[in-house]
Amino acid sequence: MHDGAYMIAAAARSAGIPPEVLPKQTDEDIAIGRKYTSSKECFPMICTTGSFIKKLMEPGSDPSKMSFFMPDHNGP
Repeated sequence: MHDGAYMIAAAARSAGIPPEVLPKQTDEDIAIGRKYTSSKECFPMICTTGSFIKKLMEPGSDPSKMSFFMPDHNGP
Protein backbone atom coordinates (compact mmCIF):
# COMPACT_ATOMS: atom_id res chain seq x y z
CA MET A 1 0.00 0.00 0.00
CA HIS A 2 3.01 2.27 0.28
CA ASP A 3 2.39 5.51 2.20
CA GLY A 4 -1.38 5.18 1.79
CA ALA A 5 -1.27 2.69 4.66
CA TYR A 6 -0.35 5.51 7.02
CA MET A 7 -3.40 7.51 5.96
CA ILE A 8 -5.69 4.55 6.64
CA ALA A 9 -3.95 3.99 9.99
CA ALA A 10 -4.56 7.65 10.90
CA ALA A 11 -8.25 7.31 10.02
CA ALA A 12 -8.51 4.17 12.17
CA ARG A 13 -6.72 5.91 15.04
CA SER A 14 -9.22 8.79 14.87
CA ALA A 15 -12.00 6.20 15.30
CA GLY A 16 -10.33 4.73 18.40
CA ILE A 17 -8.80 1.71 16.68
CA PRO A 18 -5.09 1.18 17.50
CA PRO A 19 -3.54 0.43 14.07
CA GLU A 20 -0.06 -0.72 13.19
CA VAL A 21 1.41 -0.50 9.71
CA LEU A 22 3.56 -3.54 8.99
CA PRO A 23 7.08 -2.81 7.73
CA LYS A 24 8.21 -3.54 4.19
CA GLN A 25 8.77 -7.26 3.59
CA THR A 26 12.17 -8.74 4.26
CA ASP A 27 13.82 -11.93 3.04
CA GLU A 28 12.62 -13.56 6.26
CA ASP A 29 8.99 -12.61 5.48
CA ILE A 30 9.31 -14.11 2.01
CA ALA A 31 10.82 -17.32 3.42
CA ILE A 32 7.93 -17.64 5.89
CA GLY A 33 5.45 -16.96 3.11
CA ARG A 34 6.98 -19.65 0.93
CA LYS A 35 6.76 -22.09 3.86
CA TYR A 36 3.01 -21.52 4.26
CA THR A 37 2.00 -21.26 0.60
CA SER A 38 2.49 -23.57 -2.35
CA SER A 39 4.66 -20.91 -4.04
CA LYS A 40 2.33 -21.14 -7.03
CA GLU A 41 0.47 -18.03 -5.89
CA CYS A 42 1.36 -14.54 -7.02
CA PHE A 43 4.44 -13.09 -5.38
CA PRO A 44 2.48 -10.41 -3.43
CA MET A 45 0.40 -13.22 -1.84
CA ILE A 46 3.57 -14.96 -0.67
CA CYS A 47 5.00 -11.72 0.75
CA THR A 48 1.78 -10.74 2.48
CA THR A 49 1.27 -14.20 3.99
CA GLY A 50 4.82 -14.13 5.34
CA SER A 51 4.38 -10.68 6.88
CA PHE A 52 1.08 -11.62 8.54
CA ILE A 53 2.42 -14.89 9.96
CA LYS A 54 5.62 -13.21 11.15
CA LYS A 55 3.51 -10.64 13.03
CA LEU A 56 1.39 -13.40 14.59
CA MET A 57 4.54 -15.22 15.77
CA GLU A 58 6.02 -12.17 17.55
CA PRO A 59 6.45 -12.64 21.31
CA GLY A 60 3.51 -11.16 23.16
CA SER A 61 1.20 -11.20 20.12
CA ASP A 62 -2.38 -12.12 20.93
CA PRO A 63 -4.12 -13.31 17.75
CA SER A 64 -7.50 -13.01 19.45
CA LYS A 65 -6.96 -9.24 19.60
CA MET A 66 -5.57 -8.83 16.08
CA SER A 67 -6.99 -8.47 12.61
CA PHE A 68 -5.34 -7.65 9.30
CA PHE A 69 -6.59 -5.23 6.68
CA MET A 70 -5.57 -5.87 3.10
CA PRO A 71 -7.12 -3.59 0.50
CA ASP A 72 -8.22 -4.86 -2.89
CA HIS A 73 -5.44 -5.55 -5.35
CA ASN A 74 -6.10 -5.70 -9.06
CA GLY A 75 -3.31 -7.99 -10.13
CA PRO A 76 -2.95 -10.10 -13.27
